[in-house]
Amino acid sequence: MIRIIYFAAARDRSGTDNEYIDYKGSLTELKKIIYERHNDLKSMDLLFAVNKRYVDDCIIKDGDEIAVFPPVSGG
Repeated sequence: MIRIIYFAAARDRSGTDNEYIDYKGSLTELKKIIYERHNDLKSMDLLFAVNKRYVDDCIIKDGDEIAVFPPVSGG
């Protein structure tokens, strides 16, 4: 079981702040699942962190925590 936590606009568009799912595999494949489950996220260029480290891809294991962030902008 992994925990997926959604922040800011990703939370708003997903309609939840976190969810738990049974998953083992690559982050790339998990991203596809997240976009299928939460169609409103497809238009966002999301950032992903696994166990508090930003990554492009890695292997997700039982107990991992995945954080989903919208793009960050500053001014």
